Amino acid sequence: MFLAASSLLFGCVTKDAQLLLLSNADGDQDIYVYSDAGLTQVTSNDYDESHAGWSPDGSAIVYTSNLSGNPEIYTSDAAGKNQTRLTNHPGLDAWPCWSPDGSRIAFVSTRTRRESLFVMDADGDNVSELTPITQSANLPAWSPRGDTIAFLERRDGVETVAIIDADGRNHRTLVATPGVTGLTWSPDASSLLYSSRRDGNVDIYRTDVATGEESRLTTDGWIDAEPAWSPDGSEILWLSARNDHTRRQVYLMKSDGSDKRALTVGAAEHMHPGWSPDGKQIAFVAYDNRRFVLHIMDIASGEAVSLGANRLGGTHFQPSFNPRGGHVSLAAIGLQTPASSQATSADVRVRLAHMHQEK
Repeated sequence: MFLAASSLLFGCVTKDAQLLLLSNADGDQDIYVYSDAGLTQVTSNDYDESHAGWSPDGSAIVYTSNLSGNPEIYTSDAAGKNQTRLTNHPGLDAWPCWSPDGSRIAFVSTRTRRESLFVMDADGDNVSELTPITQSANLPAWSPRGDTIAFLERRDGVETVAIIDADGRNHRTLVATPGVTGLTWSPDASSLLYSSRRDGNVDIYRTDVATGEESRLTTDGWIDAEPAWSPDGSEILWLSARNDHTRRQVYLMKSDGSDKRALTVGAAEHMHPGWSPDGKQIAFVAYDNRRFVLHIMDIASGEAVSLGANRLGGTHFQPSFNPRGGHVSLAAIGLQTPASSQATSADVRVRLAHMHQEK
């Protein structure tokens, strides 16, 4: 389904820029893509899609779908055409993750009785299991160099962050850590970033892949989650309720955990922050007045705008920019600058809070 840009966009998406998001606007969870031409519904069926991600060249989308009555992995282009089913097995096949060169896909499957890590060619051929069935694997994340896959492993009841070569060799446990989410590599492949629940609290941690040394980046006593590296690896986005201890805001810090500052303030609950490929903008979702609102913000200026997906209704998840480039022009109706923070609508409440620094 295609929706005209003129009827939907508050902001303006530049030529070739695309945003991928999940939404349950029509009752089940489907995939949508923004472009300069408008909004395209990539999947439209009575089943849920999840774990959606761009191919490295931005030409295709991989995702998990229950379309067949069982969780399987599919690909399609950004227009929703050329849908291809890559897996066909009674077990669960989910959490697909492209290799950096786009030639292979890592995924999790229960086809060997418990959740194990597998890889296959991008067309679904040459499926091979990487982890033994004596343990459980989840959250695969491919190294930017393409030679290693990180994943969350459970063995004998203990959760660990582990890595393994893409050919199944050199399986190594890095650190034991419970309740891990958001496992991501640094752009230079030297570190892993994640949130972990310990002592009843969730914080952001960074582990050196070579040494296994772990650093705790947040220590405020409130939930800190959904970390995301900047494209150059110098900064980290994340969510925290440290401001009023009730609503999560988007924060920014240096990659070593210093210079923490809030990017959003206000009554909205924020979620799913992600970077543009050039590191100049971020996308995130804000929930306020019983609406889920998709926003784009310029990091340098603090200007933000809400996009037309707000009129879809429903819940929006995990917006991500197409890696091939492009960004959103904020020179449009709905522009919000730091000086206009007195507005009350969720569409214009977001602003850069330069003065919110953690001491």
